[in-house]
Amino acid sequence: LGRDLVLRFVDEHMPGSHDEVRGYFRRRGAYARFKDLLHRAGRLEQWFEYERRATQEALLAWAADHGLTVVPGAVPGEAGR
Repeated sequence: LGRDLVLRFVDEHMPGSHDEVRGYFRRRGAYARFKDLLHRAGRLEQWFEYERRATQEALLAWAADHGLTVVPGAVPGEAGR
């Protein structure tokens, strides 16, 4: 999900940092700088939860697109789908 997910999070939760974070991805070490920014802003846990949910949703969508049935509880953090 990568850079697009990071930028979506920033747009939703830290819009004033969009240009700064976008600049991170012009060179190596973007995720380290991004996570340092989150830590300083007190939003690291919020990012981890956002990333977890987005990953879960992407995995479930991929499974559905490929005709796979996900057993409830088989995906960490997923229950009762």
